[in-house]
Amino acid sequence: NMIQWAREQGRSHPKIRGVFWVGASFIFMGMPNMMTATLVPEMNMDVATCIVMPVIILMMFALQKDNAGKPTFRSVLLMILAGASAAAIFSFFMDGVKIKGNPEELSWFHYVAAFASAAILIPIYEEKLCRGLQLEGLQAIAGNVAAILATSILFSLAHKGNEIATFIHAIILASLAVYCRMGTIARAAAHGAYNFTLYLYALFYIMSP
Repeated sequence: NMIQWAREQGRSHPKIRGVFWVGASFIFMGMPNMMTATLVPEMNMDVATCIVMPVIILMMFALQKDNAGKPTFRSVLLMILAGASAAAIFSFFMDGVKIKGNPEELSWFHYVAAFASAAILIPIYEEKLCRGLQLEGLQAIAGNVAAILATSILFSLAHKGNEIATFIHAIILASLAVYCRMGTIARAAAHGAYNFTLYLYALFYIMSP
């Protein structure tokens, strides 16, 4: 059948498989905005993300299995500590926090959704997309170093206003994926801890007089 033919082609022609993974990554890149667009008029963006993201994440994992070792409790804990420490250091160089809208108008549920989205769902999504599909695809096409640099540049450009820190963040995580065979969940633990720590900083900034 077609699926079996595609798998055989992928095994015998790694660059064809690489092109497929990169193409699939760009499709998944646009899916969150398309899917949340129908929900946002009825609810908050973070709530819509919490509904849409699990579906997209499951689709990506069904398409591409992690080519990495299984995460251990120790490795996940170390990555959480590393991510939180990096964010704590970065927060010292932040010049305040820009808040869109009035935080007092949001309910506690929206804050919970925002934390769940930033600390769990978006890190898993971005790690699987950028350092799963894209990275593995570009590795097959251009090699390890070019793949790490290209995915890191794309990732930093997608985070406007924070390009330098995000580029360094991406280089480290991509290198762990390539050279240490660190899987999506372990990398997402560091990514999520980083986001969570910055969100805590923003929350304290909002609450401070």
